[in-house]
Amino acid sequence: MTDAETRSGLLVAWDTCTSHAVIAAAVDGRSGVERIFRTEKGHTGSLLPLLEEILGEIGAAPRDIGAVACGVGPGGYTGVKVGVTTAKALSLALGVPLVGLSTLELLAASASAGTEAVLTLMDAKQGLWYAAVYGHAADGLSMLEPPSCATADAVSAIAGRHAGRGLVAVVGEAGGSLPAFPSEVDVVEEVRLKGAALLAVANRELWSGRASDAFAVQPVYLKKAV
Repeated sequence: MTDAETRSGLLVAWDTCTSHAVIAAAVDGRSGVERIFRTEKGHTGSLLPLLEEILGEIGAAPRDIGAVACGVGPGGYTGVKVGVTTAKALSLALGVPLVGLSTLELLAASASAGTEAVLTLMDAKQGLWYAAVYGHAADGLSMLEPPSCATADAVSAIAGRHAGRGLVAVVGEAGGSLPAFPSEVDVVEEVRLKGAALLAVANRELWSGRASDAFAVQPVYLKKAV
């Protein structure tokens, strides 16, 4: 991202695809502010008031925003839709770049310190799991297995393929029984998204030149709504 592509270093970012949503803002990559909120029925009214609240905390206004980032899923259908639609509308209204982020990668970034590889999981209901595997690269996380909607047996096979990497299974949303994992795989359950991880991944994407216009960012559902 060049100076011409953004009016300021103010980045706002959110993810509403899991049951515990996060919204955060930071200026020029410095320590930001964040709010966590539940994505219960009616949460669509929480996002913009919280954005106004955190902007006020850092002494900024919507017109000061230089870039927007949002989690694009997978996750809860309504949460994915609301988060992406709101981000696209704000990006278009302000004429600023938008970057879409995988919710599975954001969960990995929220819990992957000190690990070599991370298998991120979210309960997709109906006996299915959203899954992806990430490894560590010089500039952050690199994708080893792309996001998919898989059966428990398929997830177990994925874990087996990467168990030798010092794999940690990070569970962002757990419903019923977890898939079976090889004994050498550590399992970290009920990981929640962190604002710092959200901002770090968003900044990496922005400064790597991977920001898009609002029309290019699309929600990722991976399965039909239940």
